[in-house]
Amino acid sequence: MTDLAYDDGGELVIPIDGFVCVLSTDDAWLVLRDDRVGAQIGLRREHRAQAAALVERAARVERAVSTDDSELRVSFDGGEMIVVPADPDVEAWEVRIGNGAELQVIAAPGGGEPIIFDAR
Repeated sequence: MTDLAYDDGGELVIPIDGFVCVLSTDDAWLVLRDDRVGAQIGLRREHRAQAAALVERAARVERAVSTDDSELRVSFDGGEMIVVPADPDVEAWEVRIGNGAELQVIAAPGGGEPIIFDAR
């Protein structure tokens, strides 16, 4: 599993590029896999239909970043993108990486730098 890093534009790059969408759950989780490990993205309910369409065609993540105001942007092959802005009151999104969720990146309520838990 690759470490988190900031790009030249100051965005936090979340290391799930190349992961394939394999499952979309009713409670708005998008489940991803690569050849070694799994990941999950907790989305808002309004993203369920888009997530299901990504799973149906086994879309591959090209890039995932969190901005300095906790907006999540995940781009996929084929040009699709999921954008989840920060919410003023709750954690709007969460990314868990690793079979035991060893690395977690979570939107800070109200924006700001995302919250990171690294148990590796």
